[in-house]
Amino acid sequence: MDLGIRGKAAIVGGASSGIGAAIAERLAAEGCSLLIWSREQTHLAPIAARLHERYSVDVAVGPVRIPLTVTPSAATTGAMVFIQAVSAERPPVE
Repeated sequence: MDLGIRGKAAIVGGASSGIGAAIAERLAAEGCSLLIWSREQTHLAPIAARLHERYSVDVAVGPVRIPLTVTPSAATTGAMVFIQAVSAERPPVE
């Protein structure tokens, strides 16, 4: 399936396993550059390497760990902190 997103960039949270890993895999297969992050930071480097090798896309591991709670305002704040930290080091994410 071609979603028409080749060349776009995406941030994928929870990318070390489960749904997050599956989303990262699918986006890489579609040709997206990725920034992946997870609470399990140690698992991300091998995943990033595998996705880069398999799909020839850029995959970076997020530089920060943001603890998110279940409240919408805390989740929004945590996500914004993460995006700001990433934006300081990487090109804009669409």
